[in-house]
Amino acid sequence: MIYSHPRLTDRAARVRFVEILRDSYRIQINCYVDSSEWSQFLAVSEDLNLRILTLLDSHGVQLAVPVQQWVRGDNAHPEQDKDLPTETLQAFPDYASDEKADMKGSLDYPEKGRPNEESVIKT
Repeated sequence: MIYSHPRLTDRAARVRFVEILRDSYRIQINCYVDSSEWSQFLAVSEDLNLRILTLLDSHGVQLAVPVQQWVRGDNAHPEQDKDLPTETLQAFPDYASDEKADMKGSLDYPEKGRPNEESVIKT
């Protein structure tokens, strides 16, 4: 998605799974918008965040919600292990330069059905 977005530069674009925390997994997304105007940056940032949520949802990934759970050591539940995936997950791909070039600009921006900057009323 980052390489495909027409408003992002290739400079330092990366996505990495960087940390496992007590209550969450942290994925770092680094990319640069091709504009120095704050309103355009916010519009592209919002577009990316909405696309990320859509992408996660399409793969059945749910965001972590803070939860507290009381666990007793004398009450094991082996049936919970049946829900664990059996396949190994692939790390984020490291695309070659020509693959990145082929993806550049292939996403519609703004996404179809969302208003573009010109049609939004300025306040």
